[in-house]
Amino acid sequence: MPWIVAAAVVVAACVALAISAFTSTGGTGAPLIGSSAPAPVTHHYTKPFIFGVDYADELPEDSAAGLSTGLADADTVGAGWIRVDLAWYRIEPSRGVWDWSSFDRTEAAAQRDGLKILVILDQPPVWARKSSCATELWCPPADDAAFAAFAAKAVQRYPSSVVAGWEVWNEENLAAYWPGGPNPAAYTALLSATAQAIRATQPQAQILLGGLALAASDGVALSPAAYLADVAERGGLQDVSAVGYHPYTYPTMPGAAAAFRAIGTGSGSLAAVLDKYGAPSMPIWITEDGAPVAAAASDPTAAQPVTRQQEKDQAAYVTDLVRTATANPHVKALFWFSDIDLPKQGLYYGLRRANGSYRPSLLAFEQAIAAYEAE
Repeated sequence: MPWIVAAAVVVAACVALAISAFTSTGGTGAPLIGSSAPAPVTHHYTKPFIFGVDYADELPEDSAAGLSTGLADADTVGAGWIRVDLAWYRIEPSRGVWDWSSFDRTEAAAQRDGLKILVILDQPPVWARKSSCATELWCPPADDAAFAAFAAKAVQRYPSSVVAGWEVWNEENLAAYWPGGPNPAAYTALLSATAQAIRATQPQAQILLGGLALAASDGVALSPAAYLADVAERGGLQDVSAVGYHPYTYPTMPGAAAAFRAIGTGSGSLAAVLDKYGAPSMPIWITEDGAPVAAAASDPTAAQPVTRQQEKDQAAYVTDLVRTATANPHVKALFWFSDIDLPKQGLYYGLRRANGSYRPSLLAFEQAIAAYEAE
C-alpha cells in the first residue's frame, strides 16, 4: 500500500529523534526518575482501526496516581482502548460475596479519560475452579454456568460505552493457560455459555475468542489455526464478533514474520479457517504483541549499552508492528503488551521501565499511530 513507504520514512525519523531526546537524560534512553513524562496529548483520530495498550491484571494494585499515570500513557500514544483482566477471583473471592471495587476504579478512570476497555474474563476464584487444578490461577471453572453468571453481572454493571469488548479467556490453546492441555470442546462450551449470558443484556455486545498464542501443535499446545478450526467445527464462531491473536515474533520484525503471513495467506491461515466455516469477514484482533527488553531484568534503569540497544530494537519493533498490522485487511485492532515492566512476572515488555521512566518505544508507538492516521 502506498502509505507504508511514506509512513516508514516519517516514523523512522521520529523514532530517531525520540531516541536522541531520551538518551540526553543521563544516557538511559528515557527520562530519569523525577523527570517530567511526555505531556498527555488528546488525539482526534478518525480511522476505524483500534489501537490499545495492555495492562494485564496490574491496575487493581496501582495507587490512584499510578492508575492515572498508566492510563495517560494510552492517551499519549493515541490509543483509544485499554485491555485489562477482569479477574473473577478479585470480584467474588467467596461464593456469593461480591466486591467490584477494584474494577470500578479502573472503569471510572477509563471513563474519565475517554478510553474504551476490552476486558478479559478469566482467573476463577479457588472455590470455582476444577478440582484437578484448583491451586492454579488459570484453572478453568468447574461450572460454566457460574462463570457465565459472573460475566452477566459484569455486563449489567458496566456501560457498553466504556466496557466495549469482552474477551473470553486468554491463550487457551496453551497448557499454561488451560491446565491439562488445550481442550477446544471444553472451551467452546464455556464460550457459548458466557456469550449467551452477555448477550441476554447486551445483544450487540462485542465478544472475542480469547487471544490465541503463537505455538505449534505439540501435545502441550495447539496452533492457532488448528485450535480455531476445532472451535469453529463445534459452532463456536456464532458466539464471537472477532478472533483474538497473539503473534509475538521478536526478534524477527512483524513484516518479515511467518506468524503475520499466517493471518491471511495460505490454506492453513486464520482467514482460511474463517472462510471455510462461513465467517470470511470476521476480523482478527491482535490483543497482545510486544518485544522484550530482556537485559532490564539485571539493568532496570538501562544504564548499560546492551540494554539501551534492546530498547532501540523494541522501538523499531513497535514501529514495524503498527505498519504491518494496519496493512493487513483482516486485522482490525492492535494492543501493545505492556504499559510497564512487570518484574514479579519476569516480563520486561513495557513502554515504561519498572521504575516508571519512559522508553523510546512509547514515542515510537505514538509516532507510528500518527503516521498511519495521517495517510
